[in-house]
Amino acid sequence: MKTPPLTPTKTSRTHHDPLAPLFPNRVIAHFDLDCFYCQVERSLDDSLKEMPTGVCQYDPFERDGVSTRDAMGDRKTHLTRPGANNSLIAVSYEARKKGVKRNMKIGEARRCCPEMIFVQVPTKHSKADLKIYRDAGAKVAAELAKHGTIERASIDEAYLDVTKEANAVLEKCERNEMDFYRDVLMSERVSRSHVAGALEWEARERRRKEKKRMRASLSDGSSGQQEVVVTYASHRDLRRGAVDEIDASNKTSINNNNTDKEDKENEEHVERKAGDPPPQDEASKSWLNRPLSEWSHREKLKIAGAYVCNVAREDCFVNLGYTLSCGVSSNKMLAKLTSGMNKPNCCTILEESFTPSLLEHLPIDRIRGLGGNLGEELSEVLGVTTIGGLAKADRKSLLMALGRDEKKTLWVQRAARGVDDDPVKERSAPKSIATSKTFRGAMCLETTDQVLKWIGELAEELSERTELDGQDWRRHPKTLTLGIRSNLTAHSAHRSHPLSGSGNDCQADNLKTLGGTIFKKFLAEWGIMNNRGFQCTVLSLTTSNFKLEVEKSDVGQGLGKFLKRGVDVFDLFDGGEEKLIMKSAKSSPRKKGEEEENEEQTRFTTLSPPAANKARTTTTMPSSSLHDVSGEDAPLLTKKNTKKKKNNVVVVPIAPPPPPEGGEKKNIRPRETLEEKRKREALYNAQLESGIDEETFRSLPPDIQQELRKNKKTKFVETGKDVGFSKAATIPSIASFFKKK
Repeated sequence: MKTPPLTPTKTSRTHHDPLAPLFPNRVIAHFDLDCFYCQVERSLDDSLKEMPTGVCQYDPFERDGVSTRDAMGDRKTHLTRPGANNSLIAVSYEARKKGVKRNMKIGEARRCCPEMIFVQVPTKHSKADLKIYRDAGAKVAAELAKHGTIERASIDEAYLDVTKEANAVLEKCERNEMDFYRDVLMSERVSRSHVAGALEWEARERRRKEKKRMRASLSDGSSGQQEVVVTYASHRDLRRGAVDEIDASNKTSINNNNTDKEDKENEEHVERKAGDPPPQDEASKSWLNRPLSEWSHREKLKIAGAYVCNVAREDCFVNLGYTLSCGVSSNKMLAKLTSGMNKPNCCTILEESFTPSLLEHLPIDRIRGLGGNLGEELSEVLGVTTIGGLAKADRKSLLMALGRDEKKTLWVQRAARGVDDDPVKERSAPKSIATSKTFRGAMCLETTDQVLKWIGELAEELSERTELDGQDWRRHPKTLTLGIRSNLTAHSAHRSHPLSGSGNDCQADNLKTLGGTIFKKFLAEWGIMNNRGFQCTVLSLTTSNFKLEVEKSDVGQGLGKFLKRGVDVFDLFDGGEEKLIMKSAKSSPRKKGEEEENEEQTRFTTLSPPAANKARTTTTMPSSSLHDVSGEDAPLLTKKNTKKKKNNVVVVPIAPPPPPEGGEKKNIRPRETLEEKRKREALYNAQLESGIDEETFRSLPPDIQQELRKNKKTKFVETGKDVGFSKAATIPSIASFFKKK
């Protein structure tokens, strides 16, 4: 038998449907930590285990200011006092069974579940301190990275590409080192998994077998009356599992076993503890127990991928004590949708033919990229609210709704059909380290002293985190950026100040001084001389543009001597930007990491931590073995009239990409007026509960953010001088846009 490729091969589109996936043989999983914040708190406090638990935000309106509460200290006692009314950001499964939900206040949650225990997030520098959660998420990511290519999606979510590992498992089966049926399919790591779409598959199989039996009976000369009754009953009642026997004498269905089955399921539901994985359904068992002759190679590949993913989940639980749920599919979008279907602590495999049914009734905003104004406008123009409805929309209507953007139209069509070719991008080291604080309503900062005080608080936290980052990654920042949003700026304004890159100027006092210097430049721009006259609503401090440490023996070395003794791969990069290109038959330039679509999220690059994981890799290339860079394989480094070769390596400055045709820059929004900015902020402030710290809010998974905001959406009207919000006034529909044109 021919061995399948270890990596997914790209499908040619020459004679191929443009809506079909390019990489159908990928195996990608989405991992989601179950009730992450509660799990982290339970790992620190055994008394919380198996108890209804809620993690809540700090109270920003404390009488004497936000108290510092260390992660290892008491963060429960003060919440038992009368009047404590903090907002919940995480709820354990035990509490959810009692009706407690995220975003509830402590008082309301206590009425639903009197025995519930509340824990406040740690606080430091008068704001939330999320270090324990960041560290826990990083440990889980490091454990998962041992089993495939990982891309962290949030503090408690990650994608894992296990295509190579799944192919390796199948290769072992072909070499008889493993038996696919015994060692993989029937192992506990797979046999207890759920199969999304198994119920529909089972219904199709029953109908197919019934038709086959009916045709066989008709060919034998029998009337086929009983079989017709069976087929009719199956079509009518199969989805609810009501048919167990057929009484041919009176043509009625007898449900003797159905009641017993329901009672058994109810007993299992009662006996199952909160937090235990849901019991496997019979349809999933039937799908997994098919004869091997009915299995396609792609299905075997997914099962092998599920095997690898369950090994990763086991390792996370044994080594770290955390449970995860995961979804296994052929792309990131479907894997994420699948991972939440059977939480907690369960693996769900997506059966390919189930994809249309999975997407049919889901709202449009479940597609990443269609959760904002674009999704709302598509719903308004096309009159659809579900992904299934979007998939049925004709291309012409989509093209008109999207401003005749061919590329975006194709992307929407493919996404609505569950097609996503976005690869899992390995990211480890953050490109920037940021800390911020939001001041809403009466809490906004109105004096210079208030702003400088908070710059000092942010500087202390940033200094601590930057120092830890330097220990892990052996690097130091070269840029400090202050971000500020006020009533005098249309958007968030940012200004930067250079750092030495040695790490000596990242002390808290120095960062505070530099931050104050930058702020004074803002005051000069605004023309403020009396330290008043502004309202600051957001402050942020960021370190970026990191420089990797250089060994002392490398200092003062010329390029020629440096190349003779070998090339240190890490020394070829300065501040994360590629400075040196070596083109040869055996080497290729290192690609620069791509930035995240959301600027508020942490950005990552593809380095691996030298201090945390392993020593830096040194690639030794004697001058005699270096290839000529002026050959055909390196056209960028050649000159037509070059006669003399000075070096085997040429340093080439990398210019930024040329601007798009027409002289316009893409992805740059038009300048916002002050009135528009106030209206936008009014909507934003209305959507987010005022008691939730913005940094904590942004660290939550996107689906939880959306849930919290939806619970707080209200409508505003513009009265007098008050800033109001009107969807029709500020977000014109696409239809009205084209009418104006």
